[in-house]
Amino acid sequence: MVMFNWVYVSVSKIDKLVEPIELRKIVSTSINRNADLDVTGALLFTGVRFAQCIEGPEAAVAELRESIMRDKRHTAITTLIHGPIAEPGFRNWTLAFSGPSPNVSRTLNRSLRELQEGAGSAGTSVRNLLLELATKSAAVGHGLP
Repeated sequence: MVMFNWVYVSVSKIDKLVEPIELRKIVSTSINRNADLDVTGALLFTGVRFAQCIEGPEAAVAELRESIMRDKRHTAITTLIHGPIAEPGFRNWTLAFSGPSPNVSRTLNRSLRELQEGAGSAGTSVRNLLLELATKSAAVGHGLP
């Protein structure tokens, strides 16, 4: 079976007062839904932006992509990578999650600048950042905000 992925960034529209509650909802719902769809991936939240990589069967990735595009908690959704992949990188994660961190925000902002400057590697940079965070989370455990 050919696996697909979608890597995107978006701007959060979540009110800061309810942010922890909404993030818990997003992560909890995503873990269950991704397991049902046989999808893996990682989600990063910087406090301002989301970055996510979703991997799985083409129809499942398309279904999640359409759902996220309609989700009112996101705006300015920018696709960085969309297409087939040779091998999934988040095999053991229905959803790895990482919350705000200054280093992660800097790396994501650098990738977005690369995208604006026309660098074709911006999507790969974001995907690699998500893979690194998932690997670190596996080593130390991960939790919700």
